[in-house]
Amino acid sequence: MSHPLDQRREFLFLYDIRMGNPNGDPDENRPRRLPDGTFYVTDVRLKRFVRDWLKTQGEAILVDQPENSAMNLTDRVQHFLASPPESVREECEKYKALWKALEEQAKKKPKKKKKQSKDSTGDSDSTPDDEPQTDTTGDEGGESSPADDSKDDPKKSEAGRQVVSIILKSFIDARLFGSSLAFKDWDVNPRPKTLTGAVQINMGEILHQAQEVDIAGTSTFSSKGKEENRTGTFTTFFGLRYGLIGFNGVANEHSAKLSGLTDDDYERFLKALWKSVSGAPTANTRSKKGQVPRLLVDVTYKPGSEFQFGCLLNYAKVLPKDKTESSIASPDDYTLDLTRLTERLSHPCVQRVRYALHPDIRHEPAALPWEPWDLDRMAAESGRA
Repeated sequence: MSHPLDQRREFLFLYDIRMGNPNGDPDENRPRRLPDGTFYVTDVRLKRFVRDWLKTQGEAILVDQPENSAMNLTDRVQHFLASPPESVREECEKYKALWKALEEQAKKKPKKKKKQSKDSTGDSDSTPDDEPQTDTTGDEGGESSPADDSKDDPKKSEAGRQVVSIILKSFIDARLFGSSLAFKDWDVNPRPKTLTGAVQINMGEILHQAQEVDIAGTSTFSSKGKEENRTGTFTTFFGLRYGLIGFNGVANEHSAKLSGLTDDDYERFLKALWKSVSGAPTANTRSKKGQVPRLLVDVTYKPGSEFQFGCLLNYAKVLPKDKTESSIASPDDYTLDLTRLTERLSHPCVQRVRYALHPDIRHEPAALPWEPWDLDRMAAESGRA
């Protein structure tokens, strides 16, 4: 059985893209840009890569659309409960039996008369955040539902806790990133209502000035299957000439205790970071196919240290070679300066540092004082290991 994550962890992850769009905006699908001109990538984009790659490895994913069907969170959980895997089948059966008893109990309750609301404004802020906001008038016919007065019924609270337990045991992304359990059209009051993920990721940034490009093209097709009747349209694709993208994240051991995150879960997450930006189905697209993982630094802090830098991204600098930052087009055009990072990670609270590095990256200092981590198994394939 995997050991619960009980030490603070932190990571720095760098990957690049060439002639692609790492994260399009909602309007023109251009690369996202801050007011100062810095391009950025959302944590949501990176989490999607991670989820999609983990799914290819057989992991069950909460924020997902099985069989490409349109599903909200309620649909997703109900779909899972309908045919759970062996690992949580017994717990799911207990939940179903409990919920069936609650439904029978609700049917025996006398019908309630609808009451006029005292607050004609309908201000939802009048309900405390830690209380379930359910409709106490019941269903349309005035009958009670199993969720009515759930805060007063231990069985209903237990049902809510059981659903959360099943979710955390079943879905690795719930243990990693958490979720707001806002179920719609389903009388389940989860305990807790919001799952705080053990892993929190900062917004990613391009570590240098980058050049946005508009790539023009044409699209042609024949009408009615006749080759002689061909028509065409002009297309425009927005992307970056080149960008080295940096993300920083922290795994908190206290949150891990609540979400059930294990050491094995976190190891799978780190591997997913490295593999997903180029190998996830959502990375195998026209706008993302130029992505390559370049550096992953995994920091383990000493037990009980209660310390983290939280800003490892500040300690990686791009130093251009004989050209401006915006003219960078590949790793050959710069050196990655990790001098400050090596200095910071010599901190007495740091227990272990591992790093995976793409061979095309040139860096300073030339010899990194950390444990090499061959996530691509290049050494094994070349017969050196």
